[in-house]
Amino acid sequence: MFSFVNRILEWFKSLFWKEEMELTLVGLQNSGKTSFVNVIAVSYILSVFLVNFFYIFYLTKSLSTYLIQEVIYRYSSGIFCIMARTIQLSHYMKGAIQQGPPIIMLHGLFGNKRNWLDISRKINNITNRRVYALDLRNHGDSPHTSAISYNLMSEDVYQFLKDNSINKCSVIGHSMGGRVAMALCLEHSDIIEKMVAVDVSPDRSPNPGIATACIKGMLNLPLAKVTSRKQASQSMIEYSEDPRIRDFLMTNLTLRNGVWRWRINLEGIASSLNSLTSLPDSYFKMKYMKPSLFIGGANSPYLSGQSTQIIKILFPNSVISIIPDAGHWVHIDQLKLFVVKVSEFLVGTK
Repeated sequence: MFSFVNRILEWFKSLFWKEEMELTLVGLQNSGKTSFVNVIAVSYILSVFLVNFFYIFYLTKSLSTYLIQEVIYRYSSGIFCIMARTIQLSHYMKGAIQQGPPIIMLHGLFGNKRNWLDISRKINNITNRRVYALDLRNHGDSPHTSAISYNLMSEDVYQFLKDNSINKCSVIGHSMGGRVAMALCLEHSDIIEKMVAVDVSPDRSPNPGIATACIKGMLNLPLAKVTSRKQASQSMIEYSEDPRIRDFLMTNLTLRNGVWRWRINLEGIASSLNSLTSLPDSYFKMKYMKPSLFIGGANSPYLSGQSTQIIKILFPNSVISIIPDAGHWVHIDQLKLFVVKVSEFLVGTK
């Protein structure tokens, strides 16, 4: 109990000298039951706030600086936690002039916005729509936070849309980014025109052990002894024998002031990795009725059997397309076919 309260106070302290404060209350979701009025949760948070009221008032110049942006109550065994506010996501843009709603592209776990460089240019050329590629929290050049979840990441993207005055758009997401896209559609269907999810389904990932091994290998890599990305990749063979996966992970290794460092927040991701293997249960009670395209690789296990049934329930107006001779990285294995299928879907020719 005391450690939890201390974490709350530390979070408040980290925001004292900001221009505005945002409070997001997120329930840990095991049962998936949603409660808009939870007396226990409200009473507990109020008691913590009142105990520290004068302390906070003293350190902040004015309580009017508070911006309570969003309060979300999610019931699960009576346990609640306070999460960090939405963050400003790093991004790049392709296309100065747009014809139609822009396209938002979201990378997968351990990825970053640069994964979409070639594809975003090609899609922009075909669709004549502006394309934004984003770094999700704890990835790429976006800020690091201790909290990461599909709700938080989707709200980060939603805040990005609001900050850039984007009222309508389409969204493309690969793997983890695909689930962020699903969460965004299910919660904010009014602004998402179409969605493309690449080799991922809403339910549990078939091979969660791969990500666990990757995290373990990266955390155990002795960075002080690294001389190059090639050498670092070889040092991780015991955690992944697939050179393609290791080379992908090495894109996160960067040399700063003569010292090799990980660009991503490994500790933050590792602490929440289990929760990223599926959408939270609460989303399985929602539906996105607009057009959506699920693209899978024929050599990948992510879109099959029960997963396709769940997709049809949550996304009734969806099309599932399996690309031959492609694995989990469909957009890399079959780049040309991927670009054509996605572009045709987005502009409505098919």
